[in-house]
Amino acid sequence: AIDPVVPSTGKRGRMTEDKEGTLAAIALREDDETLKPLEFLFASYEPQWWWWEIYICLKRIILTNVDFFLATAPKLQLISILAVVVVDLELTTSCAPYIEDSDDIFADIAQWCTVAILIFSIALEVEAIEPESSGVGLSFVLLLFAVIIAFVGYGIHYAWADLKDIPSHLLSVQKRLTIEKKVQKARCVVELETELRELGGHVRRSRSAEAGLDPTPEDDEYFCEVHCY
Repeated sequence: AIDPVVPSTGKRGRMTEDKEGTLAAIALREDDETLKPLEFLFASYEPQWWWWEIYICLKRIILTNVDFFLATAPKLQLISILAVVVVDLELTTSCAPYIEDSDDIFADIAQWCTVAILIFSIALEVEAIEPESSGVGLSFVLLLFAVIIAFVGYGIHYAWADLKDIPSHLLSVQKRLTIEKKVQKARCVVELETELRELGGHVRRSRSAEAGLDPTPEDDEYFCEVHCY
């Protein structure tokens, strides 16, 4: 099931109530072979919020078609987009749908950056500021960049424990891939040697039968073993 019941607790996994139970539910979901084709849609989300990717797609459809829905009211387009983003920010913050807490934080940061950009865009739209001016316009632009940098910096600081492990993680992945390649190569060599031995045994039995000899001779009785170097 996409939101399975944990056998040990008899409940569905909810991160705010039982983290261990939620992780167990995620493991059950990952082991369900029937969900593999659609796993990319919900793998990043907690079982409770498995449908969050559908919500994101609907939000994107709305945001990218505001100019169509409000073609007769262009001044309302940015305000409508801002309203959608603010609602989405509140939902993302309150629901925290991602399995990893760092993903929730980065989602919030992305939304706050979008809000800052939209506020700046609305100010330009209503001609409240002029970026070319050296007064309020320049200060507002600098403030916008400062807010974005602050949010991004906070996100990096929050997730630094995970980010600093990325190089070692990549190195371990590379080592594991190298080992897997060596194991695969060794397995191929063993399979080849086995096939050659079976082929050599088949040839010996065939020739022995033609000569009227024992069809199942001992090793090297008539023909030598085939070796692979």
